[in-house]
Amino acid sequence: MENTTQDTLETSDSKIVLQKNLTLFNSITLVVGSVIGSGIFISSSSVLKQTGSIGLTLIVWINCGLISLFGSLCYAELGTMIPSSGGEYIYIMKAFGSLAAFVRIWIELVVIRPSLNAIVALTFGIYLLKPIYPVISYMAVLSKVQIIETNAIAIVNYFSLFFIAARHDHMPMIINTVNTKFKTPIVAMIITV
Repeated sequence: MENTTQDTLETSDSKIVLQKNLTLFNSITLVVGSVIGSGIFISSSSVLKQTGSIGLTLIVWINCGLISLFGSLCYAELGTMIPSSGGEYIYIMKAFGSLAAFVRIWIELVVIRPSLNAIVALTFGIYLLKPIYPVISYMAVLSKVQIIETNAIAIVNYFSLFFIAARHDHMPMIINTVNTKFKTPIVAMIITV
């Protein structure tokens, strides 16, 4: 069974290497989709409520963007200094040893990622149910009957994305590109409105 995205076996060197299937456009949409994320749909209204003015909200967003930029530059520097695959695990292992790297990755796996996925899935459920329940809020979702519908939608969404990510074809990159194309105009509308 032949698959173009699977690992290929080189007969001359007899090593397994990965094929490079990302184009420049796919790479850009992957980075933009990672940078924008889903948090902007959750936190933008709460930042505006807490600050009370649009100008101060934009200043907060610009400052957070600068902090994010500095973090990205640190990761870029680490990536050029330590040319090994493994990301944060390798960086922490080189700096603090294998025990600290192991603990950090397990905390990421057991606590951080599931929490973030749950927040994104709940937010998706809330936005999907907004037309049905116009006055829905996070507290209403956490305390009323709507939690069943929101969680059901969140679970279906999460497992459908899991199925898409498990595919061997180009479907994950297509979904990422479409997702980025939808998120970017929405963010632009949030900023301009």
